[in-house]
Amino acid sequence: MRIVYLAADAVPFPKGASTRIQRTVDTLRALGHDVALFTPASEAAGLDGHTRVVLPEANYLARMLRF
Repeated sequence: MRIVYLAADAVPFPKGASTRIQRTVDTLRALGHDVALFTPASEAAGLDGHTRVVLPEANYLARMLRF
């Protein structure tokens, strides 16, 4: 199955939500699914199949509404 995972948190990032997102994507892929992960841009390197979306707004809420 092809899955698009949209996550409002930066990945990777040293907090719980990022870890959950990474583990969920890893598990879905291990089960044989084709997963594309889209997250707001971050400085850190991402996972394979991870697309960072650049959002120019400075305000977090405005960025998430645009995302």
